Amino acid sequence: MSTITGTRRILASLGAAAALATTVLVAAPAAQAATAGACDLSPTLSTTLSVYNGSTGALDLPSDNEANGQRVGVYTANQSPAQTWSFWGYCDGTYAISHGGAGKVLDLDSRSGAVQLWDTPGGWDGLNRPAGDWMPANQKWLMTDEDRGWYLIRNAATGQCLKGNGIAQYTSVTSCNGNDPAQRWYR
Repeated sequence: MSTITGTRRILASLGAAAALATTVLVAAPAAQAATAGACDLSPTLSTTLSVYNGSTGALDLPSDNEANGQRVGVYTANQSPAQTWSFWGYCDGTYAISHGGAGKVLDLDSRSGAVQLWDTPGGWDGLNRPAGDWMPANQKWLMTDEDRGWYLIRNAATGQCLKGNGIAQYTSVTSCNGNDPAQRWYR
């Protein structure tokens, strides 16, 4: 009786091992494909009418002027075209923040430190590229949820955070501080 029980245990163990090996072999290529292809997906896109600042106002493009180098500021929230922004989420966790229909994005001028609007490589077609790895780091932003949808918007090149400096004032970047309402943004 003990020989039969021992044989059954060995056969059951072999059956379980075979089932496990089959599961591993079948699941491994699927997991590799999911990892390898994760950046082949189109970016997520959300458009918002106002990106509110925790201190006052909303992110604004003065006079809705989409010229390269136009500084970006904060103005009284009014849901105008000057305050309409699109967030392109890429698989590497970064975002491009675009304005209007010409493929212009929020850009941090690496020489002057000015937050401005600037062409992105490839315009709208470039924004739709899956990984966002073609964009320069000064045009990519990280969003850190600080509290119920209020975000710090951190530049990927410098690690500094976007800051509102008051109504009718240009934005800037500074060392990140989640307790500073002027650095918190809600979309």
